[in-house]
Amino acid sequence: KGCLTLFETFRMAAQRFPTRPCLGTRSVDSDGNVGRFLFKSYAWCSRTSDELAAGLVKEDLIPPKAETLNVVSSKLFDEHGVGTKGARLLGIYMKNCPEWILCEYACYGIKAACVPLYHTLDLDSLKYIINHTGLTTVVCSLEHSELDNLCQLKCKGDIPTLHAVVLNEESLALVPIVTATLAKKAGLKLYTIWDVVRIGQAF
Repeated sequence: KGCLTLFETFRMAAQRFPTRPCLGTRSVDSDGNVGRFLFKSYAWCSRTSDELAAGLVKEDLIPPKAETLNVVSSKLFDEHGVGTKGARLLGIYMKNCPEWILCEYACYGIKAACVPLYHTLDLDSLKYIINHTGLTTVVCSLEHSELDNLCQLKCKGDIPTLHAVVLNEESLALVPIVTATLAKKAGLKLYTIWDVVRIGQAF
């Protein structure tokens, strides 16, 4: 049986080659020297993306849209019986990394779609995309002030639909106190990706 989607291809690879390397990272020391790749297996990536998907659903972080989105591709969606009404969307606001892919495949697993938000976007563009798609949750890093930018827009009332931010960090303790205070003031609930994964494990 052939694969018709990226998700099916990933699933088949995880079933056939569970121990083979899937997603890898390499460390860089203070002098800029690059270390060797460290990989996570297909089985680990498949399981973790499933747990992340379950956590997103359990916390209702990407609820189905009540309205039909005004997008050019809506006809394409309808041909496959999905439609843009009731679509689930997750914003991803960070540079390419293994967690980007885990979020992407978590979305595929619950018939959701990713909305890429480049870390180089100016605030006006960021505001436009979030409002146009009605994002309720964005996954981001702290690397390029992504959380600060979201807090700034939220505090000004510019992105009313956004309610939660999932950070690509090991712990919320890594969030600067000033930024954490600003997020609380803005009414943004903070998670880490691994918080959501743990919630999914128990779901």
